[in-house]
Amino acid sequence: MAKARQCTHFGMNYGHWPASNRLRVPLTAAAYGRNVARSMAHLRGAPIPTFWVSTHSSPFRGDMARCPHTDHRFLQLLRSYNDVAEAAARRYEVPFVDTWKATSDLFDLTFDGAHYAGCVINTVASMIIDQMRSSWGE
Repeated sequence: MAKARQCTHFGMNYGHWPASNRLRVPLTAAAYGRNVARSMAHLRGAPIPTFWVSTHSSPFRGDMARCPHTDHRFLQLLRSYNDVAEAAARRYEVPFVDTWKATSDLFDLTFDGAHYAGCVINTVASMIIDQMRSSWGE
């Protein structure tokens, strides 16, 4: 808890897990939107600057190609998650950092089929740092 008190900002996202193979059936965009709205209602009253980070695109993974597929992180589902998250961010006045544009054309640059490195993650990190700076008034 002491480490948490040292935080100056809080960024949040949980878009991949609801669409991953962790669930037998992925959350619909509407169900995801309800979950996000509840989270944003709490973020709005946080004592430190908060923001929502969009869900990154996901490469076409082997478990998405099985029949039946066991992973549901298809681009159209993740994009719909971001659409409802962005709408909730506007409604709850929570800043929304749209990192989708930094990953959607380069999803084949993951080092393990899920996580980004190099130029992609540097761009995402810059976008997040820019959001943090804007909350400081820089």
